[in-house]
Amino acid sequence: MKIEPPHADSSELNAIEIICGSRGGVCCGDTASSGQQVWGVWTVEALCPAKTLMVAFSLQVHQYNGESDNTGANYVKFKCRSFKDGGSDSDLSYTPGYGPYGTYGEWSDACPDNSAICGIQTKIQSYQGGGADDTALNDVKFFCCE
Repeated sequence: MKIEPPHADSSELNAIEIICGSRGGVCCGDTASSGQQVWGVWTVEALCPAKTLMVAFSLQVHQYNGESDNTGANYVKFKCRSFKDGGSDSDLSYTPGYGPYGTYGEWSDACPDNSAICGIQTKIQSYQGGGADDTALNDVKFFCCE
């Protein structure tokens, strides 16, 4: 995640990049992302446990309030599980796992068995200029592949 720390006009979550892995859950070095804003810094990698892949997500969103600093999306967390045999899910989030604004939404539907998250599409607000309130990343959609 690329996150701008809180201050007078924070945008919080500015980008998400996923690290690709094999069906056995081994990182292969490729990444996927979908647009980003200029603010913030990249966090360290948060990886699923060995031999598991991301299959569901929940986005922390600060709802528009019309008065103070609006930030849009603040954080994202994932569920990981084995590609082949399903089994139990484990949670994946970057420490501390939440931003200062908004709440997490419901978990997305999980990818079907024998599939995992493989693509990403984001909704990013362009730079507003002139002292306007910038929110950066506002929504995300992940895609599952077999």
